[in-house]
Amino acid sequence: MYSGFDSGTSDLVGHAELAEIDGRQRTAMLRRVIIDPERRRQGNGVSLVRAVLAVAFDELELHRIEVRVIVGNVAALGMYDRLGFSVEGRLREYRRSTNGVHSADVLSILAPEWRALSPSAT
Repeated sequence: MYSGFDSGTSDLVGHAELAEIDGRQRTAMLRRVIIDPERRRQGNGVSLVRAVLAVAFDELELHRIEVRVIVGNVAALGMYDRLGFSVEGRLREYRRSTNGVHSADVLSILAPEWRALSPSAT
């Protein structure tokens, strides 16, 4: 679990989890990326996910990170695209909620892709 804080005020701006870490396969799932609604569209999501990816690839030495995005979440898809994730496919009618049944796009990023794009990668 990772929390993102505003560097100027130390206010909590978001939360993300790195789950299902598989050391043998060197993979993990990025889950529950949540940004305070008042802090969205200010780069906070990108900063938070970038920090989680740095831990995943640089500290844990993982090879692949996967994330699932509910179809229609254009903001999230744009953020993951900017971070270098690639769309791999779609899980049809993947989740049920009070609003109905939702499909999700599956995206991933590999360690070499992260290192090629990330100024913080070593």
